[in-house]
Amino acid sequence: MNLTAAEQMLLKALRAALRGESVEEEHSSGDWEALMALSAAHKVLPLVGEAVYACPSAREVWSRYKARSIAQVTAQTVKSCQFMALYDRMRQEGLHPLVVKGIVCRALYPRGDHRISGDEDLFVPDGEFSACCEALRRSGLVPTGDEEGFEVGWRREGSPLYIELHRRLFAPDAGAYGELERFFDASRRVSYPVEGGSVDSLTPHDHMLYLLLHAYKHFIHSGFGIRQVCDIGLWTKVYGAGIDWERLYEQCGKAHALTFSAAVFQIARRYLGVELALPRRWEAISTDCEPMLRDLLGAGIYGSAQRSRLHSATVTLGAVESQRKAGRGGVLGSLFPSRRSMEGKYPVLKKHPWLLPGAWCLRLVRYGAGTLTAGKENSAAEALRIARERTELLRLYDIIE
Repeated sequence: MNLTAAEQMLLKALRAALRGESVEEEHSSGDWEALMALSAAHKVLPLVGEAVYACPSAREVWSRYKARSIAQVTAQTVKSCQFMALYDRMRQEGLHPLVVKGIVCRALYPRGDHRISGDEDLFVPDGEFSACCEALRRSGLVPTGDEEGFEVGWRREGSPLYIELHRRLFAPDAGAYGELERFFDASRRVSYPVEGGSVDSLTPHDHMLYLLLHAYKHFIHSGFGIRQVCDIGLWTKVYGAGIDWERLYEQCGKAHALTFSAAVFQIARRYLGVELALPRRWEAISTDCEPMLRDLLGAGIYGSAQRSRLHSATVTLGAVESQRKAGRGGVLGSLFPSRRSMEGKYPVLKKHPWLLPGAWCLRLVRYGAGTLTAGKENSAAEALRIARERTELLRLYDIIE
């Protein structure tokens, strides 16, 4: 496979970090610089740093990134401590939120707080959402969006901690993937040990399914980064015995995510060195993981590497939605997205859907102005080129026909 030197170095460094090991290789300062930039784009700088800092040829370049890495780890440690204090208070008040991703995944790593999380996600059982909102408010957090939405962000002034409170794990009205919500039930729970105590989360099986489908959702949008593959690989290694692999096979098939999931497992095993014991039925799935690996390495964290890649999501989402619900797709969808996909940028649409045509116009004006100054990598033509390539990936992994 034709990977850049920095991409090869990234995979080797992460392979070592997942095992608590280090790498000893010599590279040029330019290669080390490219590795650090790529690590930052994927939000894995501390993981990579812990694996390569001892390499003599890396020291000069690493010295310029070391302070940033330490700051990220320190902030993560503070967030983890604040989150556990907040979570324990909620449980003491008789509430039952489930933690997904975040601190549960960090516990899988040799050095947990080197796996950075942007937020902590809480999945709330039906009937407790309002009570959880009040508990967060009593703890000094304030909502960042509409509390009537299916998810609400919460933040405390002066604190790095950010909470996302979920009524549902997937937006039920998202035409491309809203149906995925039917697989999850907040009443099925297991306690997991984490640094500083324990948290309740989905069962090992359900959490495995969620990690796969969460990556799948981002793949449909604009891509997902290598950190999610690390999480999925480690979860499989640690909790594989608690997964009903036959049921997972059937569920992924119903979600159009079977070939996609098999490719993710291949990447975790082949390129990150995670020892996975998969059942024969899973091993028999024929797929090529290399196109996915190339895509996710270029995507950055959650496909945010380029603005044009983010804009391309309207085409890929439209392609999936057109098959799931016979909805708007292709180039037309890139110009006139659904109201649901526009609500993140224009929250007013949640209460005033009749403003959608105006939001379309405003979006086109802003996007058009941006492309005049942003250069080729962020142009409308580049967004459509990426969209066409990524639509072919959706076909390759049997997400669309």
